[in-house]
Amino acid sequence: MELSLNTRRIVFVLGALFCLLPFMAAPLALLMGLIFAQLMKHPFLQFNQKATNLLLKVSVVGLGFGMNVFSAMKVGKEGLLFTVVSIFGVLLLGFILGKFSK
Repeated sequence: MELSLNTRRIVFVLGALFCLLPFMAAPLALLMGLIFAQLMKHPFLQFNQKATNLLLKVSVVGLGFGMNVFSAMKVGKEGLLFTVVSIFGVLLLGFILGKFSK
């Protein structure tokens, strides 16, 4: 049974508002979004690209506000070698897999 466009829009907006409540945990909101995405078509498809772009930027800024600068700098110094090795390893693995997949 396919829901009408207006019904999908109402469910979408109510779900989004429900996720903003203080007792809603982030993993539960993510799970709810995944379930909604599997059960119904996106009611605001024409706004999807702009909304995704904006929400990603806002999320990154929000994560930055939640971090302690001194802790981030300390961890950054300690993990610099690990970060460089990890990035190099992933790039090398991608290159090798790319060569074998042709």
